[in-house]
Amino acid sequence: MTGTRLLLLPAGDRNTASSRIRVYQLHEALLRLGIASRIGLDGLDGPADVLFVQKRLNADRLAAVAAARAAGTRIVYDVDDLGGALRYWAPEALFEAMLARADHVTTASAEQGEWLAHAYGIRHWSAIANSIDYAPGPPVLPAPRAGDPLRVVWFGNDGNFRLMVPHLATLLGMAGVQPVAVVAGRELGKLRKAHPAVEFHAWTLAGFVPLLQTCDLAVLAHDGDADDRRKGNNRMVTAIHYGVPAVVSDTPEYARSAARLGVAEAVFGDPAGLRRAVAGLRRPAARLAYLRRAQPAAWAAYSPEVAARQFLRVFLGDPDTTPIHAPEG
Repeated sequence: MTGTRLLLLPAGDRNTASSRIRVYQLHEALLRLGIASRIGLDGLDGPADVLFVQKRLNADRLAAVAAARAAGTRIVYDVDDLGGALRYWAPEALFEAMLARADHVTTASAEQGEWLAHAYGIRHWSAIANSIDYAPGPPVLPAPRAGDPLRVVWFGNDGNFRLMVPHLATLLGMAGVQPVAVVAGRELGKLRKAHPAVEFHAWTLAGFVPLLQTCDLAVLAHDGDADDRRKGNNRMVTAIHYGVPAVVSDTPEYARSAARLGVAEAVFGDPAGLRRAVAGLRRPAARLAYLRRAQPAAWAAYSPEVAARQFLRVFLGDPDTTPIHAPEG
């Protein structure tokens, strides 16, 4: 196993969440497991055993895939998003060409894989959940903050804040609740003007976790269109890991993860459910109890090493363990 040479091609740099989680953290975890992994094509002496391509496609990447395949390299293509978010990285014609060349496709949720199988006829795919973000060590359990206001955070790219907008009225209608948003992207100024009651902050890689930990709860929603509902769970498990309980929409990966982590009561499907879930976690003791249930389970299921072992099964083409169509239970 340690002789297997893995070559990983990220879509973006460490400021891109999916690349940070599904390539850079994966690479570092593989190295800790004793696997010969490297990032990028430069300086490669001879063919790799596996070429892992994360969603971004262009003519040069497809040429590299064709050359690697001709040399006997196993090709794994990672698709962790769908719709417009995917098209940003992979134009349709190139995407179809890549699917035709890939030996295996990985996704961030079972629903993404099922949709690709239906829409494109792919046969060999595995759903591998995102690991906890921001190069985690063991879970962090800060002392819950008492008193009002209850700081309720959403975080993500500016284009996804639309998923939080329908829930702002519910949160702002609750006494003593302050919505907070940590936003990556260029539209922060516009969002501040459009939603003056929300406390906005600009996301930075170095500053995010300390900022997250100034908040009491996270409210995270994927209840938009069909592609939104197929998204993965990384923001949920990341918030929990760093000591911020997450209240999440009743969408497949979030609901599945909440049940797995023992916090099914934190799932909401309508405004009344959101009010109930937030109210149930107002007391510091309730938030602490949530974290004591959820954090060990989240670390056991979503640490970078767990994800690396799951990816490694796909890389090695183990017929007894692939495809993995849902996170291990």
